[in-house]
Amino acid sequence: MTPQWPVPNEGELSDGVERVTDTPPGQGGRWRRWRRLAVGAVAALVALVVVGHVGGGWYFASVLNDRALSAERRREALVPHYSVEVRAVTAGTVSLRKLGDERLARNGRFGLVWDGGWGIIGDVLQEDSDGTVVRQFEHVGGEALQAGAPAALDPAVYAGDPLVGLGIDFKHILFDGEPGEFPAWFVPGTSSTWFILVHGNGMTPRDGLRILPTPVSAGLPTLVVTYRGSEGAPKAPDDRLTYGKQEWHDLEAAVQYALDHGARSVVLEGMSMGGAVVVAFLLESPLASRASGVILDAPMLDLARTVEHQAANESVPLVGLPPPGSLVRVVEWLARVRFGVDWGYTNYLSRAKELATPILLIHGTRDDSVPLATSMDLARLRPDLVRDFYTVEGAGHLEAWNLDPGEYERRLRAFLGAVVPAE
Repeated sequence: MTPQWPVPNEGELSDGVERVTDTPPGQGGRWRRWRRLAVGAVAALVALVVVGHVGGGWYFASVLNDRALSAERRREALVPHYSVEVRAVTAGTVSLRKLGDERLARNGRFGLVWDGGWGIIGDVLQEDSDGTVVRQFEHVGGEALQAGAPAALDPAVYAGDPLVGLGIDFKHILFDGEPGEFPAWFVPGTSSTWFILVHGNGMTPRDGLRILPTPVSAGLPTLVVTYRGSEGAPKAPDDRLTYGKQEWHDLEAAVQYALDHGARSVVLEGMSMGGAVVVAFLLESPLASRASGVILDAPMLDLARTVEHQAANESVPLVGLPPPGSLVRVVEWLARVRFGVDWGYTNYLSRAKELATPILLIHGTRDDSVPLATSMDLARLRPDLVRDFYTVEGAGHLEAWNLDPGEYERRLRAFLGAVVPAE
């Protein structure tokens, strides 16, 4: 016969000890109702956070694609956006109202473009409380600048090509790469070391014009190259930028062109994303040993940290605050799934120990595009290779030359003198 175990009465433990309860009659159901409401509220909050992260992540991943990954969008962005108002033009000066472009208040040398013409502005001579600045001005070409005209600041400074912008004779050449033929500018020289300049994301070879006079004056044959996705160059299969993972092959093709045409060694300069392309080439190419030196100007050394750096300047729609770290991680995951971003590969600092080429490292302290901290990490990780770490106080992204052309050129000449092999 199955034994019948006694069932404890309410308020009594199974060992016979009386349980003390102080819940008044009728309140147990009320507590259960509040507990259900609390659990439901927490569940709703969790669902809201998940939906917000997925929706916000999708939105910001699309923004990332437009601003950084889609080569088509980056080519479209090359059209000037007139954000500067011309107040007055006199002999040798121009009065400009900033309209949100804080670069107008920085001393230095910048280009100024307007519909049908271009010029160069110099240091600030006067700044008014309403945001108007008076700067040195030189009209270089095209239609005359008139008061009231909309204009745009141009960090590339010089217009056109080496001949139009600088009066330097050059040749248009094509070099063969995996996806096809790549256009480049070639300036002949007398040295057996060639200088190869690689522009950044959303830029063109014209951005290299401000650097060009220094290697040319040193007698180095110079190539200003393009890579897949650049304006006028072959496209990647999905027409997206990979921050060096694919583009290093195109730089390798340019180096091979130089070697086939008499170069015994090369010096490479990479600007922003171009820095990532240069570093990827140094890590991957069998021709890396032919590089006697590299110049990295605001280089993109870790794509994930660059995105996180830029996220601090974004605002979540309807909230008005920067995206939290958890949302940024969702964005990175979605960018990998949707667009194939290889975050691990584009962390070049993780492979810094594999580098073997002397480096001139340049970065502005107010860079809101690529974090200065990544260049600082490279200098810390490879002090044996970073021969000169030139930080420019107050310079934004790729503005080191603009704020002090003379010092930039002096350091570049000194570096070339140290790494270019004797003839």
